[in-house]
Amino acid sequence: QGITEADLIDWTPELKAQALKLAQHYNMGTSLFSPPTVLDKDGKWVVNPQFQQAGAFEDGLAPAAQNGRWGFVDRKGRWAINPQFDDAGPFDDGLALAKFGSKWGYVNKKGKWVINPQFAGNASDCAQ
Repeated sequence: QGITEADLIDWTPELKAQALKLAQHYNMGTSLFSPPTVLDKDGKWVVNPQFQQAGAFEDGLAPAAQNGRWGFVDRKGRWAINPQFDDAGPFDDGLALAKFGSKWGYVNKKGKWVINPQFAGNASDCAQ
């Protein structure tokens, strides 16, 4: 179930060729996000399907949920920040939105609060 040319954004021919060359080494499982399953070209798991949900990798980490709690995993599927949040978003410039109870704040790549949870509402309200 590999990635085809039709799956790519309309890039320049050079970028499209580079993307196709890189993408041929990976096959996506049923869904990258629920649960995430990424296989290499030989059908071996790159990231095991061990998470209930997961987000995109940004700054080398991806938010992932296990047993209803969110943390962050590295590209090998290892916990970089243990699941301890009620929700989480991707990293951007070294910070990620994380929810504790009903409030959102920002954590660094060590999982420490940089801005304590104080924002109510949706994650999109906090990211603006």
